[in-house]
Amino acid sequence: MLERLREENFLNDARYARAFVNDKWKLDHWGKRKIRHQLFLKNIDDSLVFPPLNAIDEEEYRTELAAQLSRKEKELEGDDKNQITTKLFNFAVSRGFEEELIMKWIQTKRK
Repeated sequence: MLERLREENFLNDARYARAFVNDKWKLDHWGKRKIRHQLFLKNIDDSLVFPPLNAIDEEEYRTELAAQLSRKEKELEGDDKNQITTKLFNFAVSRGFEEELIMKWIQTKRK
């Protein structure tokens, strides 16, 4: 039965990966690491995951990260500067964004 569904393209991991990446990016604003990890947990091969992840516009991705961090930063006003930095970093990592991009934003924004 499953084989027939695969043959008739009802079960298609590539299509699922594309839809999952699109939904989690556009609707939930997850970072690439979180999306990839969730697909790994669903046993979706990396070769099917990377094309849709790489299709995410890099400028849009960085803009979304900046927007999320800016919103979070407003919530944390009044805390110690080091605490805010730590909380911002942990927040963005939990959303699935890459450490390098997070640190670049923090260093640029918090001079």
